[in-house]
Amino acid sequence: MTPRRLLAPVPLASFLADSWGESHLHVRGKASKYARLFGWSDLNHLLATQRLEPPRLRLVRDGGDAKAPKDQRASQLDVRALNRELARGATLVLNGVNEMHPPLAELTREFARLFLIEPNVNLYAAFGRHRGYGPHWDAHDVFILQLAGRKRWLLYGPSRPRPLKRDARPNEMQPLKTQARLTLAAGDLLYIPRGHWHDAIAVGEPTLHLTLGLATLTGIDFLSWLVDDVRSVDSARRDIPLFDAKSRRAWFVRVAGAAGARLTAGTLARYLEERRATLAAHAPPALPCSVYARFRPAADAGVRWTGTVHAALERRARGLAVRTLDREYVFDLAAAPLIERLLQGKTVRYSALQRAYAGKLGPRRFKRFLSELLREHFVTIVPAR
Repeated sequence: MTPRRLLAPVPLASFLADSWGESHLHVRGKASKYARLFGWSDLNHLLATQRLEPPRLRLVRDGGDAKAPKDQRASQLDVRALNRELARGATLVLNGVNEMHPPLAELTREFARLFLIEPNVNLYAAFGRHRGYGPHWDAHDVFILQLAGRKRWLLYGPSRPRPLKRDARPNEMQPLKTQARLTLAAGDLLYIPRGHWHDAIAVGEPTLHLTLGLATLTGIDFLSWLVDDVRSVDSARRDIPLFDAKSRRAWFVRVAGAAGARLTAGTLARYLEERRATLAAHAPPALPCSVYARFRPAADAGVRWTGTVHAALERRARGLAVRTLDREYVFDLAAAPLIERLLQGKTVRYSALQRAYAGKLGPRRFKRFLSELLREHFVTIVPAR
């Protein structure tokens, strides 16, 4: 699933132009919209099979933490105690659930491709009428996906424009009046921008929802990166002349010039390009195909770009250059159409790639090239379903 599909029928372009970072958005959807993403059976499976130590698993009631039940003998979840706490109104919070559930890992990968930062996904399950955290604001944008049941949301809007977790002053004044009172049903989406106060209240029925927390990139992030970039300048690494005013003025001119010369649109583009390069890939290894060249994927298996390299290619006289953060690969220009197709980010059947490109490259050369891409983790194998 992609951000575009999550927001449908609202066009992605409309969301980015009208709502992103500015105002909340409620999108109604069919009850089955998230059926393949996560459900009660997936939660039960994770609770039964994963070692869920705090703070991965938490219980929250009326703004405070309740003790997560644990069977001390087996270092496992005490299911009986969990059932009792949930019956008393506690909300179950499972943090970083995208790290344990492949469909959610795929979803975060799609968000990272669009926003150049990977969201964190938390899951909330509630059964009574108690509040979880109470009114609060988050230092990141939030996408709420209502998976099952209903939940009420009170939206208050912002009190300080675009607050940061580490800010010049605290964001403590909650607005008194609500901007909106919404009830989310299964299949609905709610977007809440960073800094907007909100509260979630269970309605006395089983309810399950996901939150995607997206710490969007700000000018502070760019300037922090710029500080690291200026480390290459000798004058910036020199000690500040504390005891000689003339030397201090000359030093300041050199450092300010070095920093100012980097405050350009080109430097910003380089920063964003490096963000793409450093995004963590959700793609799993492709064993055994990625180790031995003689292993071939099944014809109906998919091949997908892992997202660990820049999406931009550079054509040179000696070949096609693809850069990662710390190294560069140069491929034969004849392989450019194949790489460009994979860079679209879509999963392509191995048999389709073979039909389209083996004839142009030659069968042996095509297989050898795919083996190299697998070995360097440019691509991975997606098993046929």
